Amino acid sequence: MSNPISQEIIDATTDGVKAIAMSLATQEQLTELSEFKKKLDKNTGRDNYCKTALLLWGILSFHLDEVDDSMFNRVLLMSLGVLNKILSRNEFEPYFNGVDLSPNPESGDHSNLSYEMHSWFNRNDSHPGVQALITTGKHLFSLLVLKDQLTEERIKKLYEMGSLLQENTNGMGVMKSILMDSNIKFNF
Repeated sequence: MSNPISQEIIDATTDGVKAIAMSLATQEQLTELSEFKKKLDKNTGRDNYCKTALLLWGILSFHLDEVDDSMFNRVLLMSLGVLNKILSRNEFEPYFNGVDLSPNPESGDHSNLSYEMHSWFNRNDSHPGVQALITTGKHLFSLLVLKDQLTEERIKKLYEMGSLLQENTNGMGVMKSILMDSNIKFNF
């Protein structure tokens, strides 16, 4: 029998998904997005899903650095299951147009998209755009958890590594930076 995923990782996943959902909801309230949403097609929806998953994995990266390969893969899939439940809400659906987030009906576990994303990540984890989104997730995690302990030097280093968070913010605009302002395209 395999070891259970630690409560600390489960909590970090839940907190990361909540931060993503809050950022999406914030953009929905503060920004006129009707023209942006009209331009979203299935390819853009898949790309947005890929970017969102990578952001979540960046949030989890400090925990992922401490687990073995088997647990690493289990955490990636588990985190996508949590993410998919939130992204399937009606208010977020337009950002992920045409993306099937439902669990696989045959096995009842993870969605086919989750398995595709996991496989894609294993082939593309060193891509500069992937690393920028992972770094952005690390930056968001640092803002959420470390808050006052995050020094200017560490913040500067995160930007040098490619963080997409807007400077001097609390990170709640992250989804706008990733989905709307980012030039990173993966063709996932």
